[in-house]
Amino acid sequence: MLFILHFFITDISKQLEQLQKSILRMTYKRDSFVVYHGQAMSRDEIELMKESVGKYISMNSFFSTTQQFPIATQFLLDANISQNMQRILFEININPREKTKAYADINEISYFKTESEVLIMLGALFHIDSIDENPDDNISIAHLTLASDDDYQLKETLVYMKEKIGQETDLGTLAEILIQMGEYDQALKYSNRIMHESQMNTAKAYEIEAKALCLKGDCKTALDRSSHIMIIYDKILPLICAEKGQLYCAIVAVYYQHGGEVSKRFE
Repeated sequence: MLFILHFFITDISKQLEQLQKSILRMTYKRDSFVVYHGQAMSRDEIELMKESVGKYISMNSFFSTTQQFPIATQFLLDANISQNMQRILFEININPREKTKAYADINEISYFKTESEVLIMLGALFHIDSIDENPDDNISIAHLTLASDDDYQLKETLVYMKEKIGQETDLGTLAEILIQMGEYDQALKYSNRIMHESQMNTAKAYEIEAKALCLKGDCKTALDRSSHIMIIYDKILPLICAEKGQLYCAIVAVYYQHGGEVSKRFE
């Protein structure tokens, strides 16, 4: 399903990035601003969040928030509550100077013009600062901070991969995962860190760059990176046909994307 919706999600992401510029212009003199989101959650989920204070939580959908506290509380009070559910108000601190997942004030293009809506991109990560209780209203209040890329991406992703996948991870592996996540610029940044560490790592870095650049639409530069890989592999892997075969397949894929004639390349 995510694959089918990939282009739709990418389009929304680009629109949010464009709209984000306007909110940055309005808030650049401020250290931070606050948005709110009210909903019902299961008591088990809220308890899990309490146990995770000081850690990060990821939202697997677009996160609709408002700059108006009364609007968020109204949504909260309107939420249907069953026996195992509880109302929770998210109070999210955003630093406009930090590099984060895209977010934007979409009030001008929203159907609901009075909600002062700020939409946060799917996949955003938040630091759980604290969770308070309002016993009078039986409401939990979660204080979150929209996390910057530098805060979580390297540390948290490497830890997750090591724990869940059960293998040692390095920057090359992280870059591959970031490509799968659509974070091509981040993948390029981490590939640069392993460049020139060794011939194998240099080849790996060029391979990562070729994939990321092609997926970004710069297939011409991706082909240039691929030629560098072949030069290195011809020197250090003359007998390992499997590695070279995989690389040829990758180059063919790049040529297919670029509309080139593969046969001419290998004549």
